[in-house]
Amino acid sequence: MLKNLVDPQDLAKEEDFADVKDDISAQCKKFGNLLSLEIIRPEGQQDQRPQVGKVFLEYESIEEAKEAKKVQLDHDIA
Repeated sequence: MLKNLVDPQDLAKEEDFADVKDDISAQCKKFGNLLSLEIIRPEGQQDQRPQVGKVFLEYESIEEAKEAKKVQLDHDIA
């Protein structure tokens, strides 16, 4: 799971959501065989659930998932 990767406002409109999902998918595929990618979208303009905007990734192997997470952590620190 990745947090603070997307702005929830970018998930409300279908076109913006598709662009965001495509961009994230392209970046995440650099680390291995990405099996699935799920982004929690808001269920309305006032949706304040803490899980909105979180990105869930599933890779073919644990090693690939660890590498993707490591790069995300390094990116957050930099």
